[in-house]
Amino acid sequence: TLDTRTRRWMLPGWGPVLLSDTVGFIRDLPHHLVESFKATLEEARQADLLLHVADGSHPAVYDQISAVYNVLEELGIQRKDTLLVINKIDAMPDRARIEGLLSHYHGAIAIGARDGAGLPQLAAAVSDALTRSFLDVDVEMGVENGRLMAYLAAEGEVFSKKYHDNRVVIHCRIP
Repeated sequence: TLDTRTRRWMLPGWGPVLLSDTVGFIRDLPHHLVESFKATLEEARQADLLLHVADGSHPAVYDQISAVYNVLEELGIQRKDTLLVINKIDAMPDRARIEGLLSHYHGAIAIGARDGAGLPQLAAAVSDALTRSFLDVDVEMGVENGRLMAYLAAEGEVFSKKYHDNRVVIHCRIP
């Protein structure tokens, strides 16, 4: 990818999220090019989650994955929550190669974007990663506090409401 593109993804069980496809990285990226990418990659800095998509069928995939992690380190965002996505498993007839990549990169998700293989697992992993920082809380308030109830319903996931006299306890998960 040479130009950043942003698209909506209806993440099952979650709702709409934005995916930004940023410029690709090359191995041994010259420092002056890293500088020019910084403005483009500001989106990566602002992202809640990075999906690092690697071409699993490429002979130098291990070097390419390392190059991306090195560039992220140069950009100061190596600690960003990242999911490694190994793409093109449909172009890899050798299952041992796929298993080797997945065992080397614990937590990586294998997909075949062309045939849709692994996309449900990717959606589940993205959903799990996005909710890692969520908290399950009980919020107690007066029943007349409709504004707070609406906020919790809009911004979180309400699991239950228990009413006691003129009070309500809402059990929910919120960012």
